[in-house]
Amino acid sequence: MEQGFHQGSGFKRLLARFPGREDAIRHAALRDRTFRELCDDLLLAMAALERFEHRPDAAQRIEIPEYRGLIAELEAELADYLETRRRR
Repeated sequence: MEQGFHQGSGFKRLLARFPGREDAIRHAALRDRTFRELCDDLLLAMAALERFEHRPDAAQRIEIPEYRGLIAELEAELADYLETRRRR
């Protein structure tokens, strides 16, 4: 597993996005590189959105709805992944 992925506030934020799925997330994070990459993408998108939302010109930033859409797509992908793993 990549150093740092399973530690820190980023991972805690990811766990908060999927309540009740903590064990499945930890298991997938340890064993599946593709899952870790999806998680990394989600955390990066969340951080970028937060930066744009805190800008003084946030109301005019077209990036905000784009990042919200990207985050929704990544969350759906991760949710599908976790659901598929649960059925195995």
